[in-house]
Amino acid sequence: MCGRLVITANGLMIADMFDLDAIPEVPARYNIFPGEPVLAIRQSLRSYDDSLEANWFSWGLVPSWAESPNIAFKTFNARSETARSLPTFRDAYRYRRCVIPATGYYEWKNTGAGLPTPHFIKRSDNQLILMAGLWEHWMNPDGSEIESATILTCDSSRNSSIQQIHSRMPVMLESEQLSTWFSKTPPDSRHYASIVNRPIQASFDTWPVSDAVNKAGHDNPELIERVSILEQGELF
Repeated sequence: MCGRLVITANGLMIADMFDLDAIPEVPARYNIFPGEPVLAIRQSLRSYDDSLEANWFSWGLVPSWAESPNIAFKTFNARSETARSLPTFRDAYRYRRCVIPATGYYEWKNTGAGLPTPHFIKRSDNQLILMAGLWEHWMNPDGSEIESATILTCDSSRNSSIQQIHSRMPVMLESEQLSTWFSKTPPDSRHYASIVNRPIQASFDTWPVSDAVNKAGHDNPELIERVSILEQGELF
């Protein structure tokens, strides 16, 4: 799964990476919780071009037919094995795919002693992790609107470093796969399988971090600093 995000890249870097017309404002965030705004890149809503645009989405997908946005508490991740067929994600997969860039993310490792230990995961080359996502538009009867997004996940056997932390991981895209993911028509079964099942060649660094990441509202650079397992109070 993917339950917390970190983004420290500036807007110019992201605009250059995706050839965006506008530079997004991207404040550094060290502990983005589900339900909070998350930056995503999507196809432009303009019908006459194929450009990309950045937008902020509520993390937790709310399908257009949902009676309440409360469904988002269960939909911040979408299993890649079923996302194309489940009603909650099916239309978003067909028409509204996006990419969620992240400097890294937190995952919790179950050591068998005490509570799971949070770990920070990032690419060793310090490049952004490009997570495959889906987005939706929901309108409340009172006229308010929500644009929301989810992150696709897959079996972590695609990468041995991440597999040591958790059995699931985000579906990660390489730059050469972006055109397929952003295409007007959804990837067919063969191309989809090549995206979600491809072994990840990038190397990743992982290390234990403070359990302060468990608390909403904690958001500072110290959260991603390495700590000794013995410093984690819940292990005693």
